[in-house]
Amino acid sequence: MRSFVVVSQGLNNPIFLDFDADFARYINKKAVESGLQEASNETPEEVDAMLVMQLFSPLVLSQIPLANEVKNPCTSIVCPSGLILVFRKVDDIQYFAINGDGTESAEFLERKILVFIRMTKFLFGPAYTEIGNCPAVEREERWTFLRSILYTWTNMAKTDQTFLVEALERLHVNQLVSEKCVALLEKTVRKVQATSDSPTQHAFLLVNTKLLALRSSFELQPADILLTILLAKDLFPSKDGLEDLLASTPSYLARPRKHEPKPSKGEAKETEREERSEGEGEEEYHSAPTTPSGTRSQTPGNDTDAAALIATITTAAVYGSAGTPSSSRSVADSAHRDSGDGRGGSSSQGAVETDTGYPPLSPQVPPIGSLPGNYGLLQGVFPSDTSQKSSSSTTDRKKISASGRGSATPSDHSSLAGGDATSTAGTRSRSSTGHSQQSTSTQDAASHGYWPHTVFLQTPSCQYSPHALHCAQILPGITLIVVSQMSGYLTADPLCQVLSIVQDLLQARRSKLTRTQGLHVHEVITALLMKVQHGARKFKGRAHILSSDLLSRWENADLKERLVSYLQQDEHLPMLPELESPLMEFNRRQRELFQLLFLVPKSGTGDGGMEAGREVVSKMKVRLQQELMDYRDYLSVKAQRNITMTSYLDDFPGLIHFIYVDRQYHQMTAPSLNVISEQGKTDGTLFLKEKIWEMYGYMMQKLREGYTSVLTRNGDFYFSYFLWFEDSMGNPLPVQEPYKPTLETCPGTLTGHFYRRLRRQCFPQRVDGTVHCYEMFMMHVGLVTAQYVAAHCQRLARKLWEMSGEAFTPVNLL
Repeated sequence: MRSFVVVSQGLNNPIFLDFDADFARYINKKAVESGLQEASNETPEEVDAMLVMQLFSPLVLSQIPLANEVKNPCTSIVCPSGLILVFRKVDDIQYFAINGDGTESAEFLERKILVFIRMTKFLFGPAYTEIGNCPAVEREERWTFLRSILYTWTNMAKTDQTFLVEALERLHVNQLVSEKCVALLEKTVRKVQATSDSPTQHAFLLVNTKLLALRSSFELQPADILLTILLAKDLFPSKDGLEDLLASTPSYLARPRKHEPKPSKGEAKETEREERSEGEGEEEYHSAPTTPSGTRSQTPGNDTDAAALIATITTAAVYGSAGTPSSSRSVADSAHRDSGDGRGGSSSQGAVETDTGYPPLSPQVPPIGSLPGNYGLLQGVFPSDTSQKSSSSTTDRKKISASGRGSATPSDHSSLAGGDATSTAGTRSRSSTGHSQQSTSTQDAASHGYWPHTVFLQTPSCQYSPHALHCAQILPGITLIVVSQMSGYLTADPLCQVLSIVQDLLQARRSKLTRTQGLHVHEVITALLMKVQHGARKFKGRAHILSSDLLSRWENADLKERLVSYLQQDEHLPMLPELESPLMEFNRRQRELFQLLFLVPKSGTGDGGMEAGREVVSKMKVRLQQELMDYRDYLSVKAQRNITMTSYLDDFPGLIHFIYVDRQYHQMTAPSLNVISEQGKTDGTLFLKEKIWEMYGYMMQKLREGYTSVLTRNGDFYFSYFLWFEDSMGNPLPVQEPYKPTLETCPGTLTGHFYRRLRRQCFPQRVDGTVHCYEMFMMHVGLVTAQYVAAHCQRLARKLWEMSGEAFTPVNLL
């Protein structure tokens, strides 16, 4: 039995609800026993949301006095039957994660809650508390969207090392492929920028969950990249297995080499002059693993050729091709040479691909344009099916159907056998109306291979900076991501500042607001609201009215007097209802204004460059398909055999596996784990993978308790974990202050700022950025000693640092 519930103390309806069939049957059974509903022959997998609220109300109400008065809320409950309940309260929102089948621990459920909070802020900004405040049909569509992503993360966290440690892994390819990818990204950014007034700041290529190339104008937070990877994996799942790639014929046709006349000298000079003029004034860009030189490789061909090539592949039975072109053989040979011991096995899970060469999208993909008012989607990209939506909205469905998805656990052989490149699958078990909407929009998205959405990045200037995310599938497993700022982004910064200050006032967080700053706080918010009103002038209708209403409400004399009086009194005294009520209404209207400005498309006043950006990304998608077609299998092999353990066996005898993480930039280096499955039987790698996941979770729990060095023997293996600090030159740094363990955050990137707080506590006198934090997790055979393990850690860390060179140091790469 599994469930995930999000409720608000001020509302009677849940903000978000996800559950399986066992939970639905249990709730219906308890409701009948309590007399809350009559026994019926309806589908037991459906449950009324109000029943969940009635049964969970004692837990919600009991948390209020524990959190507000005692300051010691309940965090988890473990029942004798094995049922685990984990709680987390953030402002006025209460999160519940429940598991009764033994597949998820209390630590994992707590981590799931923190990731869900970060994910909703990434997708909805400060309006993440309003995801359940809408009509029933629209609410279910939003919930389906979030359920799909939450399920994808649950699967990835249990099968992929990137989401296990929550750190980025870059794909190490040869110089030719690296330069080609960065040149294509630069051209994509340049073309998108030319069609829009808003700056296009980021573009990167993904191969499964690994970063192939990145072009960025400023530091992009690793958490935002990980969440983008999560979205890409949910939208465009890939099941290409290494065994399938090496054992069968290539699943593509090589790009035909057409003879083209050589251009004259005059034409060549003119082309060179145009390319030089386009490159002037461009921002600096980098690629993984190396920074390409100034000379970019040029590949012949154009968009028309690529379109014809895709049409040729569609009509030809490429998956049954017996012949292999010479260019394909050369690429395969290059993959073997570059991947080291890439002849090893991998996952044998094959993908059922469509006749266009693309696997079907996850049936959990949210309906394009089906969110309320295209909530969070860019305007004019995919028209919604109005007839279908009108028919479904005629019946206000009070019951919510259970999820029919399975649970992927470390003990589940079918899920772990997928290796690091796992995929999402599954459908909702019931609700035929919602399923039909999903399938229609999924086919639409599959035919386009393009998905836009509004996301909110954490930038130095704004906590929720609105950006347009363009996600396009180039080839199976290869995804193009283009991120550009939205129009009106300058209004988001002052609006988010006002939201933060008012929320701190409502939650009695007055550590930053001293008694002498009462009048100053009011003046600061007034100045910020004037900026918001100035930025909202170009928007008509409700947004313009709300911006003026907020300013007039804040300038009210009674509100100003009560606010200044409250800030001047003792900070332990509660806020009077005369002040709390207008502040809560003011905060609600701010969130509504934020939704109108950045989440709901503005008809008639929308961003004119969005449609043009879509056209450019679609054209560049075809161009990238043409350029990367010959490298598809090579990149797929490298994504699953990026680093092999055989390269380290001679220098480190007894070492079975390691995970090295640079927590300054949240980048990891670890050998790939590929499980070979033949006729239902798996090799020993599956057992090793289960032990690695189990012991890494154990090490993270010890880190939360304050231990930075842990060595333990488990069965026939010896596990170790080390955390240490260095300066920018690689010299070890002794800790200035002891680390004070806290249970507020979990180690990771998506779960909070654990490592940033750790550095600040241990080095309070040093400037941020001058202390680098590193982690090393190792698995040895059980015969080694502690001194042997410690020596391996020092040598291996030094070797990885020397091999990386500049790879881990440029901050603007992330």
